[in-house]
Amino acid sequence: MPTMYATSARLALSNTTDAPLMVTTRVDGIAPPPREPLTLTLAPHETRLFELPRDLNGHHGGTLSRVGGLSLAHTGTPGALLARAFIVQPETGFSSSVQFIDPGKSKSATLHGTGLRLGRVSGDELTPVIVARNIGDTEAVITGRIPYTTNDGSMSVLALPQFRLSAGETKQLPLAEALRSGHLPRNLKSAGLEFEYTGAPGSVVMAAQSMSSTGNQVFRVPLLDPMAQKSSTGGYPWSIDGDSATVVYIKNVTDREQKYALQLNYPGGTYTLGEQTVAAGQTAAHDLRALRDRQTRDLWGRAIPQDAASGQVHWSLRGPSRIVLIGRAEQADLSNGVSSSYACQNCCGDSFDSGWMDPGSVEGTVGDVTFFTAIEQDRSCYGSLLAPFTVNPSWESSNPAVAICDGGGMTTGVGPGSAIISGRWMVYQRVIAAESGGFEECTDEAINALAEALCDVLPAVNFTRATAKTRTSQETTAQFEGFGNVLTANLDDPDCPGSDRISVIVSFLVPNNTARLLPQPDTRVTLDRDNKYELISVSNPEYIESVDRGFIEFVVQRRSGTNAGGTSNKITVRIVGQFENGRSFFGMADVSSLQKVIW
Repeated sequence: MPTMYATSARLALSNTTDAPLMVTTRVDGIAPPPREPLTLTLAPHETRLFELPRDLNGHHGGTLSRVGGLSLAHTGTPGALLARAFIVQPETGFSSSVQFIDPGKSKSATLHGTGLRLGRVSGDELTPVIVARNIGDTEAVITGRIPYTTNDGSMSVLALPQFRLSAGETKQLPLAEALRSGHLPRNLKSAGLEFEYTGAPGSVVMAAQSMSSTGNQVFRVPLLDPMAQKSSTGGYPWSIDGDSATVVYIKNVTDREQKYALQLNYPGGTYTLGEQTVAAGQTAAHDLRALRDRQTRDLWGRAIPQDAASGQVHWSLRGPSRIVLIGRAEQADLSNGVSSSYACQNCCGDSFDSGWMDPGSVEGTVGDVTFFTAIEQDRSCYGSLLAPFTVNPSWESSNPAVAICDGGGMTTGVGPGSAIISGRWMVYQRVIAAESGGFEECTDEAINALAEALCDVLPAVNFTRATAKTRTSQETTAQFEGFGNVLTANLDDPDCPGSDRISVIVSFLVPNNTARLLPQPDTRVTLDRDNKYELISVSNPEYIESVDRGFIEFVVQRRSGTNAGGTSNKITVRIVGQFENGRSFFGMADVSSLQKVIW
């Protein structure tokens, strides 16, 4: 026979007011059951600890059933009573807390949980244990699902069998067969819980946890009415000291993809994950210890310092302030069998503060490519300025004849002139408003954010002609053709002996208002590493101001001896100059296919 261990439960009650508080308790799951509810009085600001079932069963003793429920009612205003229950089994190391909810605050007949642990932990198989209690006056039918994501990004949903509860009944959901037949994969990254029930909102309350067979590992999963939450935000402490780890879970409770922004604060720095996406119904999991230990880089290339062991997590929905996300942080020390959960929400989602472009301006020539990035910075509803992060706007160039911009911010210069590169995206300003009942709610105003950068495309050198000759050959020439003035040189002409030196002159036009051409090393002539030729000498470029023309001359010779055997004959010429206002221009071309011309 299995060993039976004693389980005890305690209830802590606190009166937060300056007046006495009458509290009526009703306990289900005690044998024999109490004959009537027990009423007790708490003095102003008094906190008392009660043993179950002894102190709440009219002092008649009794034993606790495997499942049960506890209801509290008090004579004070909302918030006058704080309550928490604790269940322990010292022989196995099992412990868990019981969360109380106010059914009157429920707004929907749905309950969601994020961060359901499945699989094995420290060698022990985890089993989800879910208990439901019908506090309504009619039968309730409960329908449940486990949406999950695997390590490779695959997503699926395990449907749970329907479950019926009579009025006032408390039962554990029969999950064993559903889990066996569902064949959940071993490589689960994250999972959540979803339940719908018939009846009025708040008429069913549920509790969920994953527990190891030994009882030493217990991970509670709070089940919440998402529509009754304050906002789609989160602010939690995190700790990864010693053997502990913190995982942040964020669940999408809607049927469409949602976005959120997340950052970690630690003493002396910030780690920014920026905008994240979570699929419909799925849970995103962020293992903070893994991010630190693996030195995973954030949006700006920063890693969490190896000695950083604690801080705060902040996340907020990206979009209208409807309740579409729920989240929590779970801290767990597996070696000691300890876990805790935090699910604090901020008053509202983050508000747009400012946006800008990086770089703010760029200067180049035709063919140059620049990658622009749009950046947003927000403020929390408490006024704190948050870390900036990148966004994905719609892109536009004010002058496509000068610069064209693709959908990812890549901008290419196509002609001389100036253009404004613009990025536009939707952002939100949050406003806290008071409802008639005194609860805070958030309204949001959608606005279009705009970030701009200046793109100057400078005039460039226009190569016009290349000629080559030896002491014994006729001069050969070629016209430059195509975008970028790219050609390929062929100096293997029969009239150009391999051992002879070849003089090459490249002619070009310079832009108007040119002041000078820059000498080497700004102006360069280079050969491929595998070239048949070697460079003997290069002159500084000559500039004929009266006709805005220039030329450069260089000498090459066919390689011989141990350096012979190359296959390439391409020669690249780069000309750099300055305008009268000091701004630079340049042009680059490859000398190519010299066509023989008789002079």
